[in-house]
Amino acid sequence: MAKKYKINDGSTTYVETATLLEPANNSAANQNEAEEIREVSSQLAQIKKKHDETKKLGNIKEEELALVRKEIEALY
Repeated sequence: MAKKYKINDGSTTYVETATLLEPANNSAANQNEAEEIREVSSQLAQIKKKHDETKKLGNIKEEELALVRKEIEALY
């Protein structure tokens, strides 16, 4: 603000601020991304496992249904 209004009373000092573009912040951001990627990967693996189990159960039930239909046809 002092720079905007060209006020220079000598009391202002330069204060270095951390930005998101600094290398020190990038390593923390990459670490957070890696943790998030691992978490999403594990959740996707769990979903895939449940899907595979459900698909396998569905296939078994379809085979049982086919056998029951054959038995019914044999009775007629």
